[in-house]
Amino acid sequence: MIDSRDVVIRKAEIEDVQDMHRLQDVCGDHNDIWDAETLERLLFNSGDLFTYESNVALFNGELIGFTVTLSVTSMGWVKSLMVIIVDENYRRNGVGSLLLDSCKPEKSGDKLNVEVGIEDYSKAKFFKKNGFVVTSVCEDEIGDDGELELEGFFVMSVEVKKPMSLETRNLWRARA
Repeated sequence: MIDSRDVVIRKAEIEDVQDMHRLQDVCGDHNDIWDAETLERLLFNSGDLFTYESNVALFNGELIGFTVTLSVTSMGWVKSLMVIIVDENYRRNGVGSLLLDSCKPEKSGDKLNVEVGIEDYSKAKFFKKNGFVVTSVCEDEIGDDGELELEGFFVMSVEVKKPMSLETRNLWRARA
């Protein structure tokens, strides 16, 4: 058991890439998403079309988790959470929630999306606990041969909305 107050969250640095890749390999619930070279190229060589960002969680100087988000450069107000990984030895201590908080939107109108498998109840519950709501559903896609081509998923989102004016709130209350 660790105290989440002892966990440091910061932007990933190029020196973190090897540890991120190692953690990705150790936490077998991800299919070796990126090799270290690809991870380094994505995170530290911004492209014209996409921007990748990453935050890491450190405990006693050891990398114990990380996130990777993607945004279309021309639509920086919408980010997609590509991956969140926390070392199995540090799960259920608030580390994942801290990492999520570090990439949640801050400005009004900004949004963070994540895709969660339709039958992945524990992940859906984790994201719901952290303020995400289901905003769309993509059902299973079956090919002409009857084989599953794409497993269904939920899109869950968290966004910052402008506060409702007092006048608008009073109108809502009057209608209720």
